[in-house]
Amino acid sequence: MSFQIGLGANSKSQRFNCYSYLHALALAVLLSMVGCGGSGRTEVNGRVMRKDGSPLVGARVTFRSPSTGKSAMGYSDKVGHYELGTATPGEGILPGDYEVSVIEDRGPDTKLGPRTIHAGYESAQTSKLKFTVEPGGQNTYDMELQAP
Repeated sequence: MSFQIGLGANSKSQRFNCYSYLHALALAVLLSMVGCGGSGRTEVNGRVMRKDGSPLVGARVTFRSPSTGKSAMGYSDKVGHYELGTATPGEGILPGDYEVSVIEDRGPDTKLGPRTIHAGYESAQTSKLKFTVEPGGQNTYDMELQAP
């Protein structure tokens, strides 16, 4: 079985084998479904606060999976609230176990202000902050960080 597709009044018609057309159509449908499926990402947010209860503003919060090496990050706002994402804040991350680091904003590199949280939080290996992100819904992880 074959059919013709006209390309215009002055153009030659081209013949396509019906099976080739169906294969191409099936491939197009399959590829479009890949992007439409659920990403499996879960929303993760929370607040980063100092031990005295004041918010840590402008801090970079990073969740890193020790098993995959993949990470996601977000920045805290004026009330210490953060949302994680890999490319876009708030897009979430995949469920699993994560080690967490928090780096406070201490001003421009040329004139760093004093630390207000312990330096150990800057590394996932030394922060001792670990969270398990559960599938579905929203995961909220608030952190109260020790002074230097």
